[in-house]
This record gives sequence, C-alpha cells and structure tokens, in this order.
Amino acid sequence: MSEYAFYFYTPEHISRLDNVLADTDLIVEARVDAWAIAFRDLIRNGDGESYPFNNALPAHFKVSDLCKFANGTKDGYAFIVRDTIFGNEWLFIFSGYDSSGNSPSSNYFVVPGYTTSYTHFQNCGAAADNTGYNSSSGWGLNVLYNPDYATDTFDMQFDDATELTYVGGDFGSSTALPANNSTKATAFLPSTDYPRGITMVQGGSTNVNGSDLFLSFDDTEGVLDIYMTEGASKEPDLICKMGEILDPDDVADTYTQGTMWVETTTSNPASEAGDPDDSEGFVDCFSSAGARLYNLNLVFKKTLTQENDKTVGLKFKWYPVEVSSGGTMKGHLKGNIGREATAYNAREFYLQLFAENPLAPVVTFIKITDSMMIKYPTGVPPFPFTFPTKK
Repeated sequence: MSEYAFYFYTPEHISRLDNVLADTDLIVEARVDAWAIAFRDLIRNGDGESYPFNNALPAHFKVSDLCKFANGTKDGYAFIVRDTIFGNEWLFIFSGYDSSGNSPSSNYFVVPGYTTSYTHFQNCGAAADNTGYNSSSGWGLNVLYNPDYATDTFDMQFDDATELTYVGGDFGSSTALPANNSTKATAFLPSTDYPRGITMVQGGSTNVNGSDLFLSFDDTEGVLDIYMTEGASKEPDLICKMGEILDPDDVADTYTQGTMWVETTTSNPASEAGDPDDSEGFVDCFSSAGARLYNLNLVFKKTLTQENDKTVGLKFKWYPVEVSSGGTMKGHLKGNIGREATAYNAREFYLQLFAENPLAPVVTFIKITDSMMIKYPTGVPPFPFTFPTKK
C-alpha cells in the first residue's frame, strides 16, 4: 500500500486554442472530449514513463468509465475512483464543451446542487462559507468523497456496477445528471455521511497558460490530495485533503472523515513563508452525533523557532494541528496527515520536503504554509515541477 501521484494540466489552454484557431464546434468539442479522456486515462492507465508518478493505479482501485451529460448548451463529465480495499471512493466532476461559444463551459453549470451547493461543495479559492457556490466563471474541478460505497454510491447508472463501466464505454449517461437543483442533487449523491466536496475554479481568460493540477491517492491513510496552481505560478495556490483525515478528541466519536482545504497564496512571497489567504485553513466534517460541521479552523500554536524546532537527535519537533471553531472542538488532524513543524514563518522551509525519519524516509512531508506541513508522496519533487513528457 502506498501513495500514487498524477500530474496534469487543467484544460484552459483548450479555450486559448479555440480563440486563436477559430475551430469549428465539432473540432473543439472533440478536443475537450479528448482532454477528459486523457485526464481519466492518466489515473487509470498511467503514461508509460518511468517516473515515480503518473503510474496506473493498482488493481484494487477501480477507475470508472466517463459519464458525459449536458445542462442546456453546457457539457460536463464525471468519473469515479474507488478503493475496494479501503471501501471509499471519490467522484470527479468537471465542465466540458459549451456550444454557445465558451469552451470549456463554466463550472457553475455542472456542480451538483447548482445554486444550493452549500450542502455539497466549498469553493477553495474563496472565503469559507456555507451559503452556496454561485460563481459562473472559469473551468472547475469538483471532487466529492464517499467513505462507504458499499452502503450507497453516486447514481452514475453504470451498466456494470462492480467494474464501473457502461456497455458502450466512455460517454455513457446517467439520467440523474445534471443534478442542477437540490432535489436532483439529493437523488444523485450518496446517502452516506460524506463531508462537503471541493471546487477548484480556474481563473477564466486570465490564465492563458493554464493551471497545473496534481493528485495523490494514499491507500494507507484513505486520503486523496489535490493541488492546483493559479495559472503558470511556480507555487501551489489551492491544496485539499479529502478522506480519513481526522483524529477526534472524543474517544466515542467515529466520524474521522473530512475535507481540509487551504488557499496558500501569499501577498508577499519574498518575506512570508506561505502565509495563507482566508485564515490558516479549514475543515468540513461531522460531530460525534453525525451533524455536519462547516468551516472549522486549523489552529496552530506558532511557537516553534529556529532555536527550538529540533530535538537533540536533530529530528523536527511537531505539534498536532487542532481542528476547532469557537466552542466547537472536533479534535486534530491525524499526525500522518498534517503537522505543525519547523520554525514558524521561516521562508527557507516553504515547499521543502522532510522525511519523518531521515534514515528511513518512508513518510515524507511538505511545508505548505508558514505553520503546517502535510504528508506528500515519497520520491516526488515538490509541486509544481517540470518533466520532459508533461502533457
């Protein structure tokens, strides 16, 4: 069991090509379809290169056929990645071709729940809230986590519900999509206690070079990591973890599933070590009674300095990251998910990799904000990076 990482561009460059070449609608739709297949295929089949990333997921993961659906003139795609050993799954849903002249289509029109999606999604590039996702600009990636697919799953209407395939292959359909109101969203989404999903919206026409996207499936922890840059930035902008990320303080609390997100962009990168926007980061999860908890905070001590950040054995000291808000205490991030470590606000540690045990680097962490480091795939360079066959 291990971590499996994948690196891809988001499809903003398709829109740029569309504008420059003035391609016919048929050619543009085919290009967007091809991007959707390539995105799914990278996770299903790998790229055939010898990197420590972009390798096909092992057989205990099931990567579904693509579902294609339309909301008026705007297409969307969806597929599932399921871990049959851990018993969990992730739904990927994103916008596609728009026959009214915008390609890719705006994310807003494919998100389950549409204007009432506060129950289901948080826009990671905006201040935390639970009032609904209602932005109409930019291509977007939306991901939902389901902790127990055996109890209930997304209503993708596969012909083979075990292999997650359609008789005709990719671009099968589900009558449950688009789930563009609260009633249809409730019918499409599982009945399990899933936390809110994440929406990562690319910045529309301003990002001419497209953003970079990095995924990592961890079948030891049961967690998916998602990283996205802002356009061609050399630093990550949005970072999320979705899955079994929590260590509740209440020993009777069995709700360990959650969604953590942080916008890591800093206004002064020369002097701040990833001082995040919109607070230190947030978590959506459940109370010990099973009630939804929105936008709990990541809370840090911020007391580590260059002088006291290491033990006598030169290993980095670390603190567990508290997850709470006001009088609501959930607990902490699991130690192998996130830690407060290294000197606070020390630029030299930002986006650096650290082994839990330098003599046996099995578990690797990356420092993503002025306070926190999170688990990261061992053997993979810090995101974003370049390589010869990057798509």
